[in-house]
Amino acid sequence: MFLVLVILAMVLEIFYLLGFYKKYHLPRLRYINEGIMIFVFSICYVQFAFEHTFRLSSVIFILVTILLLTSLSFALIGIFEYQFGMLIFTLVNALTYIGSSIKMNTTGVPVMWMDFHSGLFWDVVWNMYLKQDYPYVIMVVIVLAGILYLLYKRSAFVLNFQVRLRRTLLGVIGFSIILLLVGKVFINKVHSTTFNEQGSLVYFISSKKVDVMSSSGISGQYSKTKMEEIIQKYQKEFAVKKTSDNDNETVITILSESLADPESFSGVKWKEDPMPNFRKLQTESGGHMQSTMFGGGTTNVEFSVLTGFSYTFFNQQINAFDYLSQNPSRTQSIAQYKEESIAVHTHLKSGYHRSTVLPNLGFSKFIGREDIIKSENSNKNVYYTEGYLSDYTLFSQILDEIEGTSQTNLLVHGLSMQNHYPYTVEAKGSLASKDILIEGDHLNDEQKQLALYARGVKKTDEALGMLIENLEKMDRNVTVIMYGDHYPALNGSVYEKYPIKDANNKLINDHSTPYFVWKNHNRKSENVTGSVTPEGLSVLAMEEGNSELPIFYQFVKKVENSVDIKNYAGTKKLTKQQQEMVKDYELIQYDMLVGNQYSKVLFKK
Repeated sequence: MFLVLVILAMVLEIFYLLGFYKKYHLPRLRYINEGIMIFVFSICYVQFAFEHTFRLSSVIFILVTILLLTSLSFALIGIFEYQFGMLIFTLVNALTYIGSSIKMNTTGVPVMWMDFHSGLFWDVVWNMYLKQDYPYVIMVVIVLAGILYLLYKRSAFVLNFQVRLRRTLLGVIGFSIILLLVGKVFINKVHSTTFNEQGSLVYFISSKKVDVMSSSGISGQYSKTKMEEIIQKYQKEFAVKKTSDNDNETVITILSESLADPESFSGVKWKEDPMPNFRKLQTESGGHMQSTMFGGGTTNVEFSVLTGFSYTFFNQQINAFDYLSQNPSRTQSIAQYKEESIAVHTHLKSGYHRSTVLPNLGFSKFIGREDIIKSENSNKNVYYTEGYLSDYTLFSQILDEIEGTSQTNLLVHGLSMQNHYPYTVEAKGSLASKDILIEGDHLNDEQKQLALYARGVKKTDEALGMLIENLEKMDRNVTVIMYGDHYPALNGSVYEKYPIKDANNKLINDHSTPYFVWKNHNRKSENVTGSVTPEGLSVLAMEEGNSELPIFYQFVKKVENSVDIKNYAGTKKLTKQQQEMVKDYELIQYDMLVGNQYSKVLFKK
């Protein structure tokens, strides 16, 4: 509804500026028109405040948004005169809102400052949506150029120099003051609220300067004395734990992009199980991972699995890999406990700074899409499906890397891309009759998109069967930990019509993705639990692949076992003892990522 309102407002404003302004430009009409446009965009930017709990802080953020837009319109009209100023104001806000809506619909979070630094905005808005319709984009650019030309030919300059100068000064000064307030005075208040309260405009501005773990006020509790107290407490409670007699275990962690159980969408009848291989392994030795993300944010989950640190403690306007790329001395990861660590990703190595972050975290080799495509030229089979390099290609590359090294004390970190959004026929290819796993002759739009997604999951499952079969034949001991990073960014209507439920038809959250732990040579893991967090998977990887478990990872395991995962996310009240454990966890993480790393001793074997 709000997107339609923005588009309608933009069209009507252009129509007025081109067709009627030259004749009807009395001051009263100008003020009314300007006020209407400010009001429309303000309402759209803060729409979520009306859809969720409405508080006094919501009113403050609405007023801040109105003042920001008023200052912006004043400045633009002062600099470019009324017609051009209002056109620029309208186009900038309309395009900003549309871009933010696309990202919101895809990842569940509006545009943030870091999206431009990490390339996410370009990846989502252009590569995943607009690129496939580039002729229409070119057409829009041509139309906008035509509008600018017509406006130039029909321009009516009615504001004198004094009025324009006054507007410019008021606009620039007002805009600067509000930015200063949002960035300095209100910073703690802003970062302690969600984008639902802030509105997407204030959320974007406030994300420019964000402390990585500021939202809980943890920095005020941090000190050398406090950290020494925590270190002594857990050194006394835990000793470095021996988990096996040797380190000769090859551990493979596979982050399967957007992997969720298609059968968890309630009310949908399936002709066959889209993931029988995965389900068998999950039933035997696995469960569900409680992801911190939905629809996107892969690197934040990846960060927790590789480090044992929780993204729950992060300010949600920070991307974990973006932070690590800017702080290369913060290098703690599970890769450092293996003699050799290899990362394989079927997309661009530069995405989300992985080409910098993964080597810093201890990966001696990083194979990306560029490297895999190069190998295609040397008569190696490379397969594409669902718009990306396939999971079959990923698993084949993982097998090649393992067979190419004699090192058995090895970690392989696999990252898939096959089931990434967008879930459209244009991006993924049309559905053949044999590909449709949902029962029924006349599928609605939501079922068609779900069927398209399930086709990709089935291909992943078939490739998994190949991987397991080949690993079983190897002479070395191998452990596979495979998990979905988050639920897919399907259209919101899919989740509304077919809410997520478990096998007992009980409503569950849409952050619960499947995972399993598998070991070759008929061995079984003794460390698997039915429900685990991403940082819990980090502990699992350490337990399965190392002869000794450092104190920190024993502590994380204790937190996992003692604190209900829903409580851990802050949805229920914790006991005093649980609160103390979680606070200690947060302080250790703050110390290692922001502070002086006093607690580094807890990570030693």
